[in-house]
Amino acid sequence: MTRLHVETLQGFTLPEDLPLRRDYNFPEAERSALYLERYDRRTLFYDAVRLPGSGHLLLTAPPLYNLRARLRRGLHDGGRPVGRGLRHWQTPQAELMTLRRRVQAPELVLDGTRHPLPVRESRAEMFAGLNCMVVLNRDNDPDWIAASVDYHIRAHGLQGVLIFDNGSVTYTAEALAGRLAAVPGLEALAVYRVPFSFGPPLKSRKDRTNPRFLQPALLNLARREILSRARAVLNVDPDEIIRSKGGASVFDRAVARRHTMVKIHGSWVLPPPGTPLPAPQSAHTHREVPNQRCNQKWCAVPGGMLGRFGWAVHHVGGRFVRLVGATPDLELLHCRGTSTGWKSKRFELPAATREDPALAEFFRRWFPND
Repeated sequence: MTRLHVETLQGFTLPEDLPLRRDYNFPEAERSALYLERYDRRTLFYDAVRLPGSGHLLLTAPPLYNLRARLRRGLHDGGRPVGRGLRHWQTPQAELMTLRRRVQAPELVLDGTRHPLPVRESRAEMFAGLNCMVVLNRDNDPDWIAASVDYHIRAHGLQGVLIFDNGSVTYTAEALAGRLAAVPGLEALAVYRVPFSFGPPLKSRKDRTNPRFLQPALLNLARREILSRARAVLNVDPDEIIRSKGGASVFDRAVARRHTMVKIHGSWVLPPPGTPLPAPQSAHTHREVPNQRCNQKWCAVPGGMLGRFGWAVHHVGGRFVRLVGATPDLELLHCRGTSTGWKSKRFELPAATREDPALAEFFRRWFPND
């Protein structure tokens, strides 16, 4: 029977009447209407959790920028400022702060007002020693997610799934959890509601920090706490399938590597022309002509060497990921039509495609009931 947990990340949002907001990270001339609408200025942090064993407090946040000093001054425990007990770790898109003592009654004092902090208890133990998958979700068809989970259980030995649900409106977190708990072989499942802004859907630029802060922060929360005791963690979306050309498990590959992670290159795959969209994974039997690569994904050991430098959506270890080559016998199949269409051009399929017989056979074998 699947061990199951559903919870909401409470976090802390700056009050409307408090004249304090996160600074913008783009120059004024580059702030489009969409950027201004979606940029998260009010979330101070996404989550506060008591770490297992130590009882230390972990805060997971977007980049704090001008808010950092206010948070450090305002964080109290038992009515007293925490002082220098707060340790800080960051990447360009996320910040994690650890209060290295057992907390009693943490609160945040802002302009004289005391705000008790909702602190959750860790669920890391439910994933200890398991091969796990982490997914950020919003309104994806539960059958797509279940098909991905079922495949990765049978093909790779997946055992645990962590889902961060970012505001689904077509079903509840409990309904999603119930659907996935019915997948044979799934040992542990946690669904966390994350009621925060995903951020502006803008293209990444090398000279700017991408303002989509939520997902990188949640990945590092998974690394540091929820999946910290997992054997290995695969980061894929429901439309992303890891194909093993030689039959090896992606998790075993990650554990065996010296850098304790694998980098997985892949391609966009497409349904035949004229297929109604959206479409399940099994419909994606075609490739673009010429073959079109997609962004890479990864599988990593939470306590591994490169992981200390952080997890991001498409890489582990920041710039040190360049030390690791792609794993040639693993392929990422990115199913273009298995999507809610939140990216405006996602369903604009290319005119030149070809059926790939090996791909068609792969989906017939592994997704027979899809």
